[in-house]
Amino acid sequence: MKAGDIVFINGNTPTSWIVRKIDGGPYSHVAVAVSDTHILEAQYFTKARIAPMKYKDYEVFDLGLTDQQRDTIVHLGIELVGRWYDYLQIIWYFLNSVFKLDPKKIWNSKNNLICSELVEELLFQVGFLEKDEYLGNITPKELYDFLLKFENSTK
Repeated sequence: MKAGDIVFINGNTPTSWIVRKIDGGPYSHVAVAVSDTHILEAQYFTKARIAPMKYKDYEVFDLGLTDQQRDTIVHLGIELVGRWYDYLQIIWYFLNSVFKLDPKKIWNSKNNLICSELVEELLFQVGFLEKDEYLGNITPKELYDFLLKFENSTK
């Protein structure tokens, strides 16, 4: 794992199980590596933070970023530290999964982030994602599927 790699995490908590059930994907959390030992993550009950990589069950995506893109991710990531978690967006995902609400009317704060939004925002800012690829309001499964498709297209 090195700075700029994307880390998809399969947590073993009840909250992780709920996220996987609602999202329909294999992973409940996603972060971006800022070094070989630390990740930047937006996680419930905390603000966005740089933390030691403590997870055991995970998959790392090396996107082939340039050294400059990797350095930029670290510097931009540091600027995101302290942003609040977007609880309203999580509530909306849950309500949408139960009641099939209008997907265009998402409850999303511009200043708060969920884990997959944080990663997508950094990938967009370093030029890995083009404007037409920027999905916004993305879930861990949607980000995983997008990166898996990208990885398969470059082989």
